[in-house]
Amino acid sequence: MSIYYLQMMKIGIVISTLVFIGMYTAISTLSGPTNSVYQGKPPSPRVYKTEGYYAGFDKTCTAKQTVVFIKTHKTGSQTLARTIERYGCRHNLTFVRKINDKKSIHFANLRFNSKSVHGFLPPPNVTKGDYSNYKYNMLTLHVRYTRKYIEEFMEDGAKYTTLLRDPSTQLESAFSFFNIERLMKNTKSSVSKIEQFLLTPQKYPKAASHVYVNNDQIFDLGLDNNFFNNETAINETISNLDEEMDLVLINEFFDESLLLLRKLLCWKLEDILYLPMNRRADYKKTPLSSALRQKAREKNHADTLLYDHFVKRLHERIRDYGPSFHVDLMRYRDMMADVRKKCVIGQYVSGKQILYNQTENMSKECRIYTEASPESNKRIRQLMKAPTVNYK
Repeated sequence: MSIYYLQMMKIGIVISTLVFIGMYTAISTLSGPTNSVYQGKPPSPRVYKTEGYYAGFDKTCTAKQTVVFIKTHKTGSQTLARTIERYGCRHNLTFVRKINDKKSIHFANLRFNSKSVHGFLPPPNVTKGDYSNYKYNMLTLHVRYTRKYIEEFMEDGAKYTTLLRDPSTQLESAFSFFNIERLMKNTKSSVSKIEQFLLTPQKYPKAASHVYVNNDQIFDLGLDNNFFNNETAINETISNLDEEMDLVLINEFFDESLLLLRKLLCWKLEDILYLPMNRRADYKKTPLSSALRQKAREKNHADTLLYDHFVKRLHERIRDYGPSFHVDLMRYRDMMADVRKKCVIGQYVSGKQILYNQTENMSKECRIYTEASPESNKRIRQLMKAPTVNYK
C-alpha cells in the first residue's frame, strides 16, 4: 500500500474520531451536564415505563399520601383533580366527599367551618358522628380556601396545592361555560358577546360582577370580592398563599408543574400520567385578540397579580429542580404519548365537553384514564364504602 493511501487512511480515522467526539458532545449538551443523573446518555424511554423512571430521585424521601388540592374554576383543575384521585384510589386512601352529592360533589363558593365535617362521608371504619376521627388523605373539590378549618380534618403532613391559569383565557372559558352572555342585554349582534363585555363591562353590571368572571381565582383562594380593588389586601393574600401553599401549578406549564408536584410528593412518573378532562370543543371557544386579552387581564387585576407572581415562582422551582428537569420532562411526555396511543380510540362532544370513547375490550387502566367524572366519583364513593349516586 502506498504512503499516499496510508496517509489518507490516517486522516480518515482522525476525521471520524473528531466527528464522533463532536456528536457525543452535542448529545451530552442537549441531555444536560455530564454530572446529571444520566451522565449525558439518557436510557431508552422503554426502560422506565415498567420500572418507574427515577422513582427514587431522592432515596431518603417517602411518598406523601395526604394532599389538599384547592380546585379553581376553569383552570384545567378537573384534569389535575382526576390525576390526584387516581393515585388515591390506587392506594386505598380516604377522600373528602359529601354524605349526599346528588346535586353536586363540590362545595362551590362556600367556605368550610368547624361544622362542615358533619356533612362529610365518614372515613371507612369510623363511626358516623365520631367527628374527631374524621381524618382524610385527599381533598380535590371546589371550595374556598380556609386553611385553619381544612387542617382540622386532614391527616397530618398534608401538602397544599392549587392551579392557576392566565386570567384572560380563564375568563373566556368561564364566560362560555357559565353562559354569562345571558346576563347581557341590548347587545350588538355584529360583535361577539365577550368582546362587547370586555370593551364596555360597565354596561353589563350583572355580568361583570358574576363570580366566575370577576377575579374568581383569587376569590377561590380566599380573598373576598369587596377587596378586589384593595392593593394591600391583594398583596397580603398573595404573600400568605406563597407561604402556605407547597406548590402552585400553572395551566400554561401544566406538564412542568406536574413534574414539580411529583417531586414534592415523591411519587413516580406513572402516578402523574393523565388525559385532559372537561375540555370544550374548539368551535365553542372564542379566540381573543391581544388587545382583548389585555382588557381581560385589566378587568381581573387581582387575578393577574396573583397569576404573574406564581408564574415567576414556578420558574424558580424549575431552576431549583436541577439539571435533570428537561430530561425527566421528555421521558414523562413520552410516557403520556404511550397512554394516549393505547387508551384514546376516539372522542366525541357531549354537551359542553369532549369525552373519550370506551370499548368493551378496553383495559381497566384505560377505562380509568378515560372515564367521565360521574363514574370516577362512583369509584371514590365505593372506596369510601358509601352508597353510589345515580347521576343523570
